[in-house]
Amino acid sequence: MADGAVLVGGKNGPVQPLLAVAINTVTLAEVNAGKTVLPPTKGSYRYQVINFSFIPNGSFATLTTIVLQTTATVPVVIASLAQAQATDDNYLGPDSTGITLGAGFQIELAEGDGIEVAKTGSAGITATDILVTVTYRLIGPSVQLNPALGDDQR
Repeated sequence: MADGAVLVGGKNGPVQPLLAVAINTVTLAEVNAGKTVLPPTKGSYRYQVINFSFIPNGSFATLTTIVLQTTATVPVVIASLAQAQATDDNYLGPDSTGITLGAGFQIELAEGDGIEVAKTGSAGITATDILVTVTYRLIGPSVQLNPALGDDQR
């Protein structure tokens, strides 16, 4: 699980779909190389990104975009952030100028996909890092609680 992930679950474990928030500080070198912020899912589990935000620490230069995308061989873009808006302490979410929502935003992603932050274009320079927050659902085998029993029923 990602650094800073917060899980919401039931008395005896997670209730599906599970809602979570992953918070990662991604360094400039990690943006340039690509950094996994949510690991690939296992079994029949899938992610669905509900919301996200970017907050740069410093201003990024020379790259084209910073992308939130799947870790698939052919990545599915969830969102991209234009370099012109990747400026110091600028809060950027789905409705912000400079954000382009991709085909992977708010849909169930494929089983086995993780989520990563990467860049397009030349290597980025000048910024220190970027705070990336991803709110997502973990979708998988159904677990339902039976309030009368105070237990989960599969």
